[in-house]
Amino acid sequence: MNTYTRQRRPRNSPGLLDRARLDRALDRFRFELDRRPALDYQPLPWLGLPTAARSAGVETRWTAIRDVVTAEGVTSAVDIGCNLGYFTISLAEMGVSTLGIEMFPKTYRMFLYALQKLDIRGAAAMYAELAPDSVWRIPSADCVILLSVWHHFVRDHGFEVATEMLRQIWARAGRVMLFESGQSEMPSSFRLPPLEPDPVTFFTRFLEETCVGAEIRNLGEHRAFDPAGNECDRTMFAVIRSR
Repeated sequence: MNTYTRQRRPRNSPGLLDRARLDRALDRFRFELDRRPALDYQPLPWLGLPTAARSAGVETRWTAIRDVVTAEGVTSAVDIGCNLGYFTISLAEMGVSTLGIEMFPKTYRMFLYALQKLDIRGAAAMYAELAPDSVWRIPSADCVILLSVWHHFVRDHGFEVATEMLRQIWARAGRVMLFESGQSEMPSSFRLPPLEPDPVTFFTRFLEETCVGAEIRNLGEHRAFDPAGNECDRTMFAVIRSR
């Protein structure tokens, strides 16, 4: 686990200026290498990269997230599987202190570079792969975002263990959890149960049973992509803690 925090260098130290210039050049080179041939899932418009290969649906999701966060008075958030940090950075710009957790080295490096380049206050990065014995690492926050991650838990650990992981994640959401999962488009290798009678009904009931004390709100369908790169739609839910 690695959490990024900004450290100030002492002024006028010999050699630090040259080292800082070299570090910036190396960071830029690695970022340019990582982002090619194209960004995968999220854009970074703040760095002049407004599109990504599979970014359809990012803006509609952000509109839904922003509305829920505003309505629920959220002041802190954790974005699990944050990718390049589009939602993490957007929330921080709203004044919501947000931690983005990413598990893939390439995307984590790019997210970290974006935070350093933009110098955004209120946004932080954590590099961690979540498993049944490490869910406890997730800090509590008003809002927890878990978009298109849970079906990976099911594939890696099975439905029952993944469900228990979701319960633990829900326990860390003080006001709301934003949830989305792969649906009928996912291949059998992901080991999802039959989503009967339909995905929306299944996940509504599943979230009601798993997230005790919650109101489930359907936030509509949003464009996504299956593992083969084909376009599909997924339903996003707001799991709102009863007061």
